[in-house]
Amino acid sequence: MSDFTKESILYEIWLTTCIYAGSMAYEKLLEHYPSAYEIYRADAEELERIGISERLIASLSKKDLRRANEAAEFCVKKNIRLLVNGEKDYPERLATIPNPPYALYVRGSLKNAESEYSTAVVGTRNMSEYGMRMAYKIAYELAAAGAAVISGMALGVDGMAHVGALEAGGDTVAVLGCGLDKIYPKTHRTLMGYIAERGALVSEYAPGTPPMSGNFPLRNRIISGLSRSTLVIEGNPNSGSMLTAREAIRQGRDIFAIPGNVGAGNALGTNELIRDGARVALCARDIIGVRGIDGIDLNRLAEAELNSDLDIAILNRYGVAPAAYVSAPTPREDIGGFDQPEPPKKEIKKPSAPRKQSVKSESVSEVSAEIPSSRPSGILGEIYESMPVGTPVSADFFERFGLDSGKLMAYIAMLEVRGYVLSTPGGTYLRKF
Repeated sequence: MSDFTKESILYEIWLTTCIYAGSMAYEKLLEHYPSAYEIYRADAEELERIGISERLIASLSKKDLRRANEAAEFCVKKNIRLLVNGEKDYPERLATIPNPPYALYVRGSLKNAESEYSTAVVGTRNMSEYGMRMAYKIAYELAAAGAAVISGMALGVDGMAHVGALEAGGDTVAVLGCGLDKIYPKTHRTLMGYIAERGALVSEYAPGTPPMSGNFPLRNRIISGLSRSTLVIEGNPNSGSMLTAREAIRQGRDIFAIPGNVGAGNALGTNELIRDGARVALCARDIIGVRGIDGIDLNRLAEAELNSDLDIAILNRYGVAPAAYVSAPTPREDIGGFDQPEPPKKEIKKPSAPRKQSVKSESVSEVSAEIPSSRPSGILGEIYESMPVGTPVSADFFERFGLDSGKLMAYIAMLEVRGYVLSTPGGTYLRKF
């Protein structure tokens, strides 16, 4: 937004605190009201007439600006811009994906994120040394050549990709599943400081939003949506990185994967992607070459290829070293805000499939999965059975269960990973059988 004051962003922030990320309600509301301020002024009867759910009407009717004020003050203090879909600074590529974010909170620069060479680099948290070195090497080479490296700042491959890009002096963007005032994972405090200083931190969640499990599957569509290509480095077929790959497939992005040992757990997902049509990537040139070389600094790329081997000492500088290499990281600025509550003590993990269940990865050309042997039970079963057969539904459909957005999206992600539900264009979900 051009007029960057607390007042200029207050009502847009308020709206993001009332409606959960990924909701189709944003689109419906903005069809009837020209701005977030006009939505704020609308009364319950008006909202009911245009078909807004009772639960959302209750949220929008509170007119409580306290949290929005705190978040706006934090944004101004930390120079965090709020980019609203439809405004000139909102990433053009992201605006074209199914169900784009209503708004993005951005700290830093996205100047190179929309180039033809911007690449999402994602992978498992439990990376092997091979995965660690490949993530660093390819990200280093991409960034040196002028490509933006986009990832999720998670433990493992994501963190290594950011480090590689930073060491090359290039651009890197971290898309978070929480507010920009939260440090998650806690061990990436130092890395987060470097990215804020020399890259960009991005989130669709307002400051003050904690890292809840349901936020991360939604976050993945932004990682792939900002990027022209997506590279997966290690991951099992049910991992978060494979969810990002599936989003990239739906968005029409180029898909690359690093091959691994057949039968190795971390290589199952990437090898299946390659089998189903993803391109093999052994180095940055394999990714860059698909888009041509007109915008690439070939001299810097050639130099980077000679200097892209990982020096373990680098890991300590950024505070991302695996346990075998840990020493005290270099202190960085406190990038937090509010009262700095302690982040969760346990890492939020992606839902995984039962051991006896076999779920295939999706083809690059078409989506397919094996039919699970039994129906889901408990709350998963209730959500699944409520869905009509053959008709996609939006997340708003599930408001009848009275769940907060984090829990709801976690359950939907679990149903998707287990093969019961399919994400479909427009941010909707389809019951498979």
